[in-house]
Amino acid sequence: MKNLLYVFCLLVIAASSQAQLTPFEKDPQKNTTATYPQIVSYYQQLDKQYDQLKVYNIGTTDAGKPLQLIVLS
Repeated sequence: MKNLLYVFCLLVIAASSQAQLTPFEKDPQKNTTATYPQIVSYYQQLDKQYDQLKVYNIGTTDAGKPLQLIVLS
């Protein structure tokens, strides 16, 4: 029974790490990168999940998009 619990825990950890992949990591043969909105969304998800990571809006870019500072502590 203990072994089954260990296997279950490993599967949960593996599944959660797969959910955090960028488009490039999901399919490296595709030769694409994430878009700006995808990156912003990715960091906002990490901000909600982890207390060690904070996302701050510090202004706007020259393209008029939000400029964000990511702090990992």
